[in-house]
Amino acid sequence: MFDLRKLLNIQDLTYETVLITLILTALHTVFIFQTQLLYALYRSCHEQVYWNSVIQFTRFCEFLMVAIMASSGTGVIGVAAGIAFARLCGVIYLSIKSKTRIPLLKELVTDRSLKLSKPLLSAGFGFMLMPLVQALNIQGFVWLVGYLISPTASATLNIFRVYSRVIFQVGDIIRRALWPELTESYTSCDFKRFNKLLLKSIVGVVGVGLVFSIISYFLADYIIPLWTLGEVHADMSIIGLLIIVSFFGAIRYVVFTAATAINQHTPLVIAELLINISAIAILFYLEEVSLLKVGVTLLIIEVILAILVFSKTKSIAQTITNK
Repeated sequence: MFDLRKLLNIQDLTYETVLITLILTALHTVFIFQTQLLYALYRSCHEQVYWNSVIQFTRFCEFLMVAIMASSGTGVIGVAAGIAFARLCGVIYLSIKSKTRIPLLKELVTDRSLKLSKPLLSAGFGFMLMPLVQALNIQGFVWLVGYLISPTASATLNIFRVYSRVIFQVGDIIRRALWPELTESYTSCDFKRFNKLLLKSIVGVVGVGLVFSIISYFLADYIIPLWTLGEVHADMSIIGLLIIVSFFGAIRYVVFTAATAINQHTPLVIAELLINISAIAILFYLEEVSLLKVGVTLLIIEVILAILVFSKTKSIAQTITNK
């Protein structure tokens, strides 16, 4: 029988435990997909703030379930079941509330609406791929390091990436605020406002991201040992690389909003998926892999994606300017 423990480089857990944990984690991912689908409904009726409030509370509940399950000694199965249950409750709640907060919901199941939705299938496919791409970029490299180097190196990389991605979260906050505004500007043919909002958001994320990047770099040597109770010490060369990756990623993510706002994102998402798969495959077949090489690879990926996204956004800006 194929042993998942060997693939994941986990020898302290039984095969059954690993299998059940993976199934529960997969269910949690499916529930995340459902919340993203519901987000489209809420955003269409300008209820994205309410959706975001529910999701943030759901994430807090997931964190709470991790703490409760871990402290109660239920093991990894209990933790995986806890976060899956918390996310499921969020999906159920948003689904129930959608009946009262989204008045257009009944019209979405008519024959006419289904015909109108066919052109949106490509965009929907792109949105469906987004969580997969993000998971591959984050967890794919963590798995690779765990498999090729050691679980300790994998945990170290994960800690460094979580710390450095604070800058990326800044970009995500700006993106979430920008997205509905760009869509509204585009659909109302206010292209001047579209370009102005996008430009101001780019300037904003560059400025704020730069400040956060500098602060994060100089505090890393203090925060990471404090966070891990002295078990992990900051490797400043790797931390620096990952902070640069997150900085460029935050800018790219905001610029990418121009494409997502008008449903022209799918080719970029597919390209990102293929680039990440290729990078993982190349590293897998290298004779020697180190955390530094993984950091350099992530930076190369980000530069390539930035070029693609900026090129697409420039094309969009030129097109709507000529209208």
